[in-house]
Amino acid sequence: MMYGLPPVPPYRYALQSGVPPVTPVREPSPPGRDSTSRESARESTHRESGMKESSARSSGYSHYFYKPFLRHAQRLMRRRVEVGTTSGKLVGELRGVFSDHLLLVADGREWHIRLEQIVYLTPAN
Repeated sequence: MMYGLPPVPPYRYALQSGVPPVTPVREPSPPGRDSTSRESARESTHRESGMKESSARSSGYSHYFYKPFLRHAQRLMRRRVEVGTTSGKLVGELRGVFSDHLLLVADGREWHIRLEQIVYLTPAN
């Protein structure tokens, strides 16, 4: 028996320090925003100001950027394309356009390239 501490049921994790866990406190939401909303402050600002997210480098998926990009990629299906990524470029046939990645066949290998890693997409010469 531990001195000065209440008994802990066996199914709960007991802290080594003997201090009870602290319940996380949520910061109050800005006016007009639901406290249960998962929308980030950045997304809220863009939505309220009418601005469109123009970069895929945000903390989450940005459908404002991806919709036109995916439409453009659909037009290049079954064609030879050059895809510039954050780690280099690949040239091959574009075989698939998905909501989160492109499927490119280059040198007999299939490459699944996440949209966040794509810098540019252009038809190859």
